[in-house]
Amino acid sequence: MKHKFCASLSALLTNSNIEYASAVPFSACRVVRGDKLRRAGLEDAAKSVLVLLAPYYANDAKDPPISRYAISRDYHLYFDALFADMCTALGALFPEKHFCGFADNSPIDERHAAAIAGLGVLGDNGLLLNEKYGSYVFIGEIVSDLDWEDWYEIPPSTATHEIQACLHCGACSRECPMQEKGGNPFGITECLSSVSQKKRLQSESEAEYIRHYRAGWGCDRCQTVCPYNKAPKETPIRFFREDRMPYPTALDIRQMPDETFAQRAFAWRGRETVIRNLQMLENKTKEN
Repeated sequence: MKHKFCASLSALLTNSNIEYASAVPFSACRVVRGDKLRRAGLEDAAKSVLVLLAPYYANDAKDPPISRYAISRDYHLYFDALFADMCTALGALFPEKHFCGFADNSPIDERHAAAIAGLGVLGDNGLLLNEKYGSYVFIGEIVSDLDWEDWYEIPPSTATHEIQACLHCGACSRECPMQEKGGNPFGITECLSSVSQKKRLQSESEAEYIRHYRAGWGCDRCQTVCPYNKAPKETPIRFFREDRMPYPTALDIRQMPDETFAQRAFAWRGRETVIRNLQMLENKTKEN
């Protein structure tokens, strides 16, 4: 979504290949982590939120054993660098104002904020669905004590957009292992992604759950069948096009240097969890 941002902000977004961005009043957002605002010194001062999307899809993998968001380096690293540059530049542009960037661990409901910012519709799978990049987008935001109109050279006629819903086609529900027709064959009531991230599996059924659905890390099943992801455009952001591992092996992860492993999205859980999962998939392939 393109608005007439102030020239300096427009240049920042263009140079960062951020195509979808919009500012909304902070009062229209849903606060979910007030402590984050306190730490940023914005608890009683926040007036606006600049919401932006960072697409991450690259058409280099068919049925990868890990979720697509984890194929590139950890997106938190991308946002850390982006916000460092943007907040510094915005601080120089508005020296009496404060700016703090968030992604994932945010004080607000990011998907709701992106929806009221007009950056996409809310899907039945719980994801934001963008018109160009589908659900393959990371959401980030900069919270500020700047009035929302001041982000723009010419502000939009309305501060927020009405939240739009997806097509309700049911494809994501039909594809989800938890809602499989006839009941989950393994009797598991947890999301496949959650099970794949457990340090210790509770039963052989959970192990078979991972093997059957090839869940080396995470789960994209509800995304791959979504009509909004029928033909997603590839990301223009270099960070997500480099250092990609669409088909990691257990040996790859085991031999990866610590500093390299620390940059992967699954590093927070430790090596052994993802090594275990990938090894199970490799063993099953050999058996077949």
